[in-house]
Amino acid sequence: MDSPTAPSPLDLLRRRQLAAMFAMALGSALLTMVATVVVSATRVESTVVDMAGRQRMLSQLAALHAADLASRVDEAAAEERSEALLSVLDDLETQHRVLTAGDPVAHVRGISDEATLSHYYGTGTSLDRRMRAFLAHGRGLVAGGRTPSIEEAQAFREESARLLPLLESAVQLHRAELEHRADWVPTALFGVFLASLAGLSGLWIFVFRPGLQLFAKEHGRLIAAEARRDVDAAMQRFQRRVTGALELVETERDLLRLVGRASLELGASAPIEVLLSDESESHMVVGATHPQEGGPGCGVRSPWQCPALRRGRTSLFPDSQSLDACPELVDREGSCSAACVPLSFMGDSIGVAHVTFPAGVEPSADYLQRLEFLASASAARLSTLREEFVIVFADADAETAVRVIDRVRIHLANVVSGTDTPTFTASYGISDTRIGRDLTMLIQVADAALLRAKDRGRDRALVADMGKSIARLEPARRDDGEEEAA
Repeated sequence: MDSPTAPSPLDLLRRRQLAAMFAMALGSALLTMVATVVVSATRVESTVVDMAGRQRMLSQLAALHAADLASRVDEAAAEERSEALLSVLDDLETQHRVLTAGDPVAHVRGISDEATLSHYYGTGTSLDRRMRAFLAHGRGLVAGGRTPSIEEAQAFREESARLLPLLESAVQLHRAELEHRADWVPTALFGVFLASLAGLSGLWIFVFRPGLQLFAKEHGRLIAAEARRDVDAAMQRFQRRVTGALELVETERDLLRLVGRASLELGASAPIEVLLSDESESHMVVGATHPQEGGPGCGVRSPWQCPALRRGRTSLFPDSQSLDACPELVDREGSCSAACVPLSFMGDSIGVAHVTFPAGVEPSADYLQRLEFLASASAARLSTLREEFVIVFADADAETAVRVIDRVRIHLANVVSGTDTPTFTASYGISDTRIGRDLTMLIQVADAALLRAKDRGRDRALVADMGKSIARLEPARRDDGEEEAA
């Protein structure tokens, strides 16, 4: 059964964004609800106060209609005033019912406050009893189409005057009750404010800050990836140039000159030298140095003295004074760091590239990568330039050897033709005992003839000429008096 994979940081951020959107929607709905309640409470308060005030006005208006009706102007006017009085009384009764029982259409709640209930329905003089009596009295004045007398109208007016203080008190009680009901609104608004503040803090902690951190991380990763691509592209260009240049060199001296020029493109200006082992593989000589900084002057004189060659891998020494530093670094003046890269091909140690830096400064990974490639590619090419061997034909002279070698050379070319094996050339230098009896001198004369064969275009056998061979064997002298390898 497959184990569930952990969500990526981007998936977590998306989930947090959805949760934040839901929380924001919930907060918006809560704010809307609170605002609606506040507006509704304000509107209800205005409605109740208006109704209570209208009751006072209607009671006074009913008394006026009763007085006008008692004046008996004429029958038509009396009938009109009777209808107006009944209409006012009906309206007054409706207002009273709404204020006491409530009305969902008018968004008015019934009375719940004890003080208001006592005012309306308490024992003794209560507003509800007085209002019902006032309504009954008013309707009784015009019952059966009768017209009230002046005394009845005056009595009704006096009853209206006694009702007014009760109505005024009712207005104050309603206002107090509504204010009491609205006391929770500021608390609710403060709670909503705190909830909003907590929501914004949550958004910052769980959404925005992780989002910014993720963006910064991704941005840094992209910048690092782009920088890595640039470094890799530069490395590939360097490798192509070095590979192409190594294909053009024909001699070991040209190769070493190329290594010196290539050290300028390693990425840091530091003393560097390439030490090569001789044919006996028991001595090390300086083959190339940095054209500007020169060489650090490594004291290694034998391949087995070099820790990098013994280990067969790049060796870094951060401090020449540390306990595990290369012995050849300890005796130098001042402290330094060093890197040694072996030149080896197919297990054959050819030399070492030695570079030094100030103490505490280590070569960058890009510098080491370039140096290791230069060392590896140079070693491979140098091994092909040094691929020489000696064949001894017993009881044969130089002319016989030339015939045998030509047959071998032609047979080798025929064997590799038409196959996937890369083409190659084979050059030979030939000497015999007519020149001398010393084996070392005969090999050196043959080697000089081999170099002449290469100079003439390769892929040929050339018999040594005593005069020219001796001239080629004259060693070139260095400033320190030692012979330079040919």
